[in-house]
Amino acid sequence: MSTKSGFLELSPKHQSQGVAVNSSDVAVVIGSQILDEFDHFYTDFTELTQSAKTAFERRDYSGVLTASRNRLSMYSISMDQLSTRITDEFPDVSREESLWEGVESHYGMLTENRYEADLALAYMHSVRRAIFRSEWKPVTYSLGETKYLSNKFVATVVEVFQMTEITTQTVLDIFSVPGFS
Repeated sequence: MSTKSGFLELSPKHQSQGVAVNSSDVAVVIGSQILDEFDHFYTDFTELTQSAKTAFERRDYSGVLTASRNRLSMYSISMDQLSTRITDEFPDVSREESLWEGVESHYGMLTENRYEADLALAYMHSVRRAIFRSEWKPVTYSLGETKYLSNKFVATVVEVFQMTEITTQTVLDIFSVPGFS
């Protein structure tokens, strides 16, 4: 693999005519590029967040608003530009669903032990959505097994009582729910 204009790509020997490009190689390249771009975004975002905090502490409310505006637009600009680069670099494969399973798998391995792994995953899904342009594709916002939930919590049923006023009967109804404690 080599780098061209800031974009990680397959080496020229893989791109020569007659040589099949393995989709898992493309998935690794795309997953790595998404993570690289996310790292740039996340670094800039945290720096901008810190500058907003400093502006707030100095009572520079114009600076706070500017930082807020910039933070809101950074995400869209970053992932839109990346999705365009991926589509330009890999036009035939960027819209293949099976490729994105490989991208997600590789990306998950790269991000699984990171503090901001949930944000990185959301970023990757946003890039994917931008590439598929308005075609809704369901995604799972966890990689592998969820660490924090056990099966007993997944099976729990939640009942919501929406009331404008709480009466004695309402309290009795709530207490009568099986398993309420």
